[in-house]
Amino acid sequence: MRKKLLSLLTALLVSSAFVNAQTTTWNFSNAEWPVSGGYAAPTVVNNLGFITGTTTTMGAVENNTATFDGYSFTKRLKFNGGSYAGGTTDFAMPTQRAMYFDVNGNSTITIWYKNGGGGDRTLYVTNGTSVIKSFLYNDSTVGQVATTTYTGSATRIYIAADQAMNVYQITATNVGTTATLATAAVTKSTSNVFASGNQVFVNNLKSATQIDVYTANGSLVKSVNAKSDTSFQLNSGFYIVNLKSAAGSTSKKVLVK
Repeated sequence: MRKKLLSLLTALLVSSAFVNAQTTTWNFSNAEWPVSGGYAAPTVVNNLGFITGTTTTMGAVENNTATFDGYSFTKRLKFNGGSYAGGTTDFAMPTQRAMYFDVNGNSTITIWYKNGGGGDRTLYVTNGTSVIKSFLYNDSTVGQVATTTYTGSATRIYIAADQAMNVYQITATNVGTTATLATAAVTKSTSNVFASGNQVFVNNLKSATQIDVYTANGSLVKSVNAKSDTSFQLNSGFYIVNLKSAAGSTSKKVLVK
């Protein structure tokens, strides 16, 4: 009996490790990524999300041949510009032209890319509150492979750049279901979000909650992880507040005066 229990436990552990180690691949040469002009509004495709630019699209796919790291790519996806406003010194939270996906916990992320032009350019992998790793390179003719590991609880991973870059493929382990920005979801969340003056209040949090705030056009302006009631300041305007926790996810609209 004991041997059977040990065998069952071992099988469950192996199965769990396999599930957690499953890798999601976004290869932009594949047929599921046809040539296109990109996205003008926040979009999710195959659990890969796109934050658009304020005046430009994001995620255009075009024909382009490149061979590196044992792969022969035929298409690439373009950032079409940088992911941050001019003068930015904190690169943890991209506000335009970036990609993102949700992970259920620990994740290994790999990106095959080339710089979109000359000079030093930096690719960032972040979780919205801190930069997990940055990759500086200055040669647009040579393909690069950037790999990093996130360790922690469920979160959202962002891929951003300080200037235009071209991405050929992304892989990540432990990917969850990625929600479209600024889209309300029917959930079990009972959290309350409201504005008073220039303060936004998030109340009735029951567990660790990822709070992402977007403008009406889908630009991410704030990201907070909170375990209890919290508040923060925003400039005047209309915002969409996305909440995600173990209890579910929801979106709330607020007007800050």
